[in-house]
Amino acid sequence: MSFEESRVTRTFAADMILMYALDRADWLEYVSNGAIEQLGVSKEELHARAIEDLPNRLPPIEVHDCGGGVVGLSAGGSFEASLLLVDRLWQDLAKHLPGEPLAAVPARDLLFAIGSAQPRATELIAERAQIDLPDKRYEISKVVLIRSDGKWQAHSN
Repeated sequence: MSFEESRVTRTFAADMILMYALDRADWLEYVSNGAIEQLGVSKEELHARAIEDLPNRLPPIEVHDCGGGVVGLSAGGSFEASLLLVDRLWQDLAKHLPGEPLAAVPARDLLFAIGSAQPRATELIAERAQIDLPDKRYEISKVVLIRSDGKWQAHSN
C-alpha cells in the first residue's frame, strides 16, 4: 500500500492510535493520506475538525452501572472508543467518578470507566481491560488509561 492509500493515523495514548473516518450511510470510509493532500488539509486541521464534529455524529450516549463503581458507556455499538475524545462528556462524568477517571477500552464497542478514588478502582477497571473477547477484529487495548489535566495516558499501578 502506498503512502497516499494509507490511512491517516495519530498517536493517542498508551498503545492506541486514532484513525479518521467519514461516516457514510452504510459504512465508515477511512481517510487516506492522499485524500487530505488533495483537499489541502493538514493532519492538525483534520484532527481539529474531527474532534469538533464528533459530538454531532454520535448516537445518544448511555451510561450503565456495571457494579462496584464501574460504569459502561454506550453509543450505538461502533463509537464507544471514540467517546474518549469527547471532553465535555468527561467533564460531565467527573461528578460521578470520584478522583481521576480511569478507563478501559478492550474493543471499539466497549468502554468502561471508574473514578480513581473508588475502592479497588485500579483492580476493577483492569479486570474490564483484560476481558477475553470472542471476536478479536475490533480489539483495541488491554491498557488502563487515566485522564489527568484533560489528557489520557497509560495508568501505572
